[in-house]
Order: sequence, then C-alpha cells, then structure tokens
Amino acid sequence: MWSVVSFYDYAFLKVKHRPLLLVLLLTFGCHNNAHLRTQKIVEKKESVISISGVLPIGGIDDSYNIDDENGISGMRGELSYIKGFGNYELGPYAGFGLSDFDDPGFILGFDYKSYLNIHSNYPAKLGTQFELNFSEYGQIFHIKPSLITVTNQQKAGYFGIHGLLYNGSLKLWNPSPYNYSSLGFGFTIGTEYISSKLSIQAQTDLSIVNNAFRIEGDSNFLYYDDYNYDPGDDYYLLVGLSAGVNFFNAPEGRNKPFEPMPIPNYKKIKTKGFHYDPNTGEIISSGTTKFDPNTGELLSSQTEIFDPNTGEKIIKQRTEKSYSEEDRFTQRQLVDLAKKNAQEKHIGALWSLFGLTGVPSSAFGSIFGLLILDEVSNGALAFPGFILGGMFGATLPSVIAKGSSKLTKVAYPPEIETTEQELKYKKTYKSEIGNLRQKSTVAGTVGGFVAFAAFIMLVVVGN
Repeated sequence: MWSVVSFYDYAFLKVKHRPLLLVLLLTFGCHNNAHLRTQKIVEKKESVISISGVLPIGGIDDSYNIDDENGISGMRGELSYIKGFGNYELGPYAGFGLSDFDDPGFILGFDYKSYLNIHSNYPAKLGTQFELNFSEYGQIFHIKPSLITVTNQQKAGYFGIHGLLYNGSLKLWNPSPYNYSSLGFGFTIGTEYISSKLSIQAQTDLSIVNNAFRIEGDSNFLYYDDYNYDPGDDYYLLVGLSAGVNFFNAPEGRNKPFEPMPIPNYKKIKTKGFHYDPNTGEIISSGTTKFDPNTGELLSSQTEIFDPNTGEKIIKQRTEKSYSEEDRFTQRQLVDLAKKNAQEKHIGALWSLFGLTGVPSSAFGSIFGLLILDEVSNGALAFPGFILGGMFGATLPSVIAKGSSKLTKVAYPPEIETTEQELKYKKTYKSEIGNLRQKSTVAGTVGGFVAFAAFIMLVVVGN
C-alpha cells in the first residue's frame, strides 16, 4: 500500500523510526482486487447485510516512486446491502480504507449479479461491481466483472474468475495531473459456512495486473529520471485476502406452507391423571398416575383408596420413592445435556477461519489508533494509540463471535418438560455456544498472527 522509496512521502518520513510500521509498509499492497459478498442465492425479497475486511499484498513495484499514489483504497473495510429479486440481486456498498499512510480514502460502490443455471447442479453468479475511490489524490473509477459459483448449507466452497479495471486522473504535490490506469484478470476461491441467520466467509483473490502512469503537462514533475513511475511494461501478482460476516433477513412467511410439522413432544403435555375405583367409579387418586409393575397397585406418596364394602376412604402412606421422583430430569442433567448439544453443533474450523480476520482488523485498529491519538496528543500518545488500536482490532472478531450466540436458534430436546427447564436449557446452550465460538476464534486469530509473523521473518531474512 505504501512505498518506502518515495523521497517526498511525508508519511514515511514521519514514521521511519518505527520498525513495525516499516514492515507493514513493505508488506501491504496499494491495490485492490477483492470484494466480499455472500455467494448463496439471495431469495426474492430477502436482504443481506455484509461486513468485510480486505488485506492486499503486492500488485506494484516499489522501485517506482509514485506507484503507491494511485488513489486506490487497498486495505479496506466495507459495509454492503444486497436484496434479492428472484433472478438477480443488487445493492450499494460503502467503505473506508487507505491509499497512503496519511491519506485515508472512502469507497462508494454498487453491486449487481444475475443468477445463471439456477435450477441446475452448477448455478453461478454473473455480474459487475462499480466503484469510486475518493482520496486526496482524486477519484479513481473501478469496474470488477466476475463469474463465480454459488454456495448453500451443504456446499461451502466456491470459485470463479474476475476482471479488473481502474482509471482516474490524479494530482500529487505538483499541480500537473497524472493519469493512472490498471488492467488485470484473475481467479477467486473461497468458502462460506451458512446458517439460517448468518454466514462466515473467507476468500482469496489472485490477479495479474498491469499499471500505467501517464504524466500531463509539466515535464519537471518527475525530475529524478525516467523510471520514477511505472510506464506499464510489466505485470505484477496481486493477492487479496478477505474475510467477513453476512447477516440474512428472510421475508416473513418464507416457505411456511412447505415446512414440516414439528415433532410432537408428548412429555410437554400436562394432563391431570385420575384413577377411578372399578366398583364405585369414584376418583381414588389425583396427580400423575403411576402403577407398581409387579402388583398393578397405584403408586404415589399418598394414595387414596376406598373400601368397596363401606365406601370409606382408606389412606395408605408410602415411604419409598415413586417412579416419577426417581426419573425426574435434574438440573445437573439439563445443564450437561445443553453443553453436550452445543458442542455437537459447534463447527470449530469455521470460527477459527473467522478468527483470521483479527489480522487485518488489528492492522486497521493500529493505524486508526495511531492517527487519532497522534492528532489528539500532538504526537505524545501515537505509539500507545498504535498498540491499543491493534489490541482492539485483534479482539474484535472474538467479541463478534461470542455475541453471535444470541442469534442462535435453539432446538429443545424431548427431555424438556417445563417452561423453567426451557429457559435454563436456552441460557446454558447459548452461553456454551458463545464460549466455544470465542475460543475457536481466538485460536484462529493467534494462528493468523503466528503465520503473519513467520511471513514477515521470511521477508526480512530474504532482504
């Protein structure tokens, strides 16, 4: 995203004493090829809100001074809205990113995709994204056509192809404008794990891009030599790593006529049991009817029996436990069952994958924390802001993962008999789901940082 060789790059000069930031400057690319949207078929009147982050790598040659000053918000976060219309989907999106260290940029775009072979075994989405990037350098127009397969609850993986076109007229410190254009093509591969209310998505985009700068007017704009900007003779590899969450809002009454009837739970039906004397027809007991399996005698803590000759009530006290007391579903059993079912439903690999978003979100947090506290404290708290912002960004995915448990749909087992048991089971189940998701997400975040650190070490050793 940033070039460390630019002589006039004020941002670089400002932070050149911070080794970690230099590593970040060397690693991130100032280009973009990734847009994350749900790949499932969006049903008619269904809407989807998506939150995603993108970490770009490569796409430029750092030997050129102004390759990073192309106005593209490479590392970015996006918020999108999509609505289904039966055979196609469309909707706007917006985002915030960085085109240079001290120059944040804003993103406005529109997404349209039509559905192909929707009733076949190989449906796909064909469409285009139109986007404008706004930064201090000017505006860059972006088009990304794509053809990508779809996902569903049984099929998580998807792949496809895409094209890239960037074009815009920009300005730097010199009044003379310069035109920037970029053409590219590549492949998309990703995975999306879908539930009824949301999905977790991770995607990798590999592109080959060609960048070209054309200087207008002032010949002294570049006074080093003829190689301070990319003339468009070379091609570069651009890797986009992205992850995000999609929230589904299905229309009311969707598929209700076709939904199967719920399984009857007879244990939830509370019927008042009566036992009648076979000779008189009078009630001789109330409560749940229990019988001795050997004698057939009615069992309860206190059994009412009438003398068949006199009609008088005979009271028999029983000291032994009834079958109902022995078989009662205890609180301990309820809690254990809720935790066991939560563990069976938990998909650890999915939430570990989501945890990888902690790496780009930590980078975003570090930069924002540095910029904000640097501005507020006049530079005194810049480094603490960098650290605190990074910590906040790194923990954000685990917080989201734990909070997502509130949206979890609870299926009650047949052992549940009372409302109190339902409430206890629901609370325990969602709590366990949240803890499991948080642990898996943290593991994914830690693994992502370890892999990232290993990559940085390879870069440093290689140089």
